[in-house]
Amino acid sequence: MKLMEIYKSLTEDLNINSYTDLYRLSPETLVDNLGKYSTGDPERDEAVEVIRTRLNQDFPKGFKNIPDVILLYRFLLINDGVKIDETKIGIHFVADKSIIDDDWLYDIGVRDVNENSIGYILTCRINRDSIDFKNTIKNNIFYWSECEFTLYGNSNVVIINKEKYQL
Repeated sequence: MKLMEIYKSLTEDLNINSYTDLYRLSPETLVDNLGKYSTGDPERDEAVEVIRTRLNQDFPKGFKNIPDVILLYRFLLINDGVKIDETKIGIHFVADKSIIDDDWLYDIGVRDVNENSIGYILTCRINRDSIDFKNTIKNNIFYWSECEFTLYGNSNVVIINKEKYQL
């Protein structure tokens, strides 16, 4: 099975459509259905603990007590002279701006930086209902160090600040 087919099958397993749906399922159920690990797998156990922690930790470090309207942060790497298309900034965000540093950027794949590259941190206002919690959980299982929130593709994102990031 190709990687994209596996990923698609993972998103179809659970009916998680809202914030409250997160809390009707145990961390074990979330990981077993979205992570596809085997019982006894050390990676599964680690993923369960990551999800348990995120479910019990207050926003912005975790998923507990997320307000109706939130600030999330998006990192963009663009070439000098290229304008940011504010209608297409992506769907992967973080809630804790302090995790955005050079090590985090390396972890998410920002490696080919040149003299024409400019980094930006966008501060965005988003409604909680714009968060795709199923894919947020899945991405936190597979990429736990990124601490990301994944939005639906058609979300209304309001950019309230653009800050250059020194690469």
